[in-house]
Amino acid sequence: AALLYAEQRQKWWAWLAAGIVGGLATLTVATFLLVSLAAVGWLVLRQLLPRATHRNWVPAGLLLLGIAVCIAPVTLRNHRVSGQWILVSANGGINLYLSNNENSAETMAIRPGLDWDYLERTALREGARNAGEADRLFMRKTFDYIVAEPVDFSLATARKLRLLMGAREIPRTTDVYMAREFSSLMSMLVWKVGPFAVPWGLVFPLSLLGIPPLVMKAQRLSLVPL
Repeated sequence: AALLYAEQRQKWWAWLAAGIVGGLATLTVATFLLVSLAAVGWLVLRQLLPRATHRNWVPAGLLLLGIAVCIAPVTLRNHRVSGQWILVSANGGINLYLSNNENSAETMAIRPGLDWDYLERTALREGARNAGEADRLFMRKTFDYIVAEPVDFSLATARKLRLLMGAREIPRTTDVYMAREFSSLMSMLVWKVGPFAVPWGLVFPLSLLGIPPLVMKAQRLSLVPL
């Protein structure tokens, strides 16, 4: 929405604000950086297309600047505290690895405790000397698996999609449905009847309803092909 607003207004502050939104989202969930960088990449690609009527690199630069303004303080603090250049956090690799490996059914079932500690020490056993190296090691193991086993990776992704569409809030360290017994607020916000569940049963249909207007607006602004 911020990107569409910036495209419509074509003001420098709107592009910068869109970048800040992307940067803040990245600090909340580090993997959102891929979405932010994809937006920057699209703005760059649009300038390189033969049909581009004029070259204007300013929006891409402002978008990237907004992202960097949010992330840079965290990266600098990480370096000051640990001596390592870690962009946002060092847990992205292991989180990505959890459900993307040849034994994903087992690793996804791991809960905090001895099994989790053993998984974390995998990186140390394989030569990682610090958190940054451990993060990169898990990333490398994940991508090696994807390249080596594309069919298994695709099937595992389909299974995860099925779990997502199942609407039940899958427990990790705690089970959110247990909280309903002790909180009147949670009893209203989290419940399930047959295949229908709240909040997913409401959020998912609403998100689908929001897609067509965004696509149509993007088409009007020539952000996507007609």
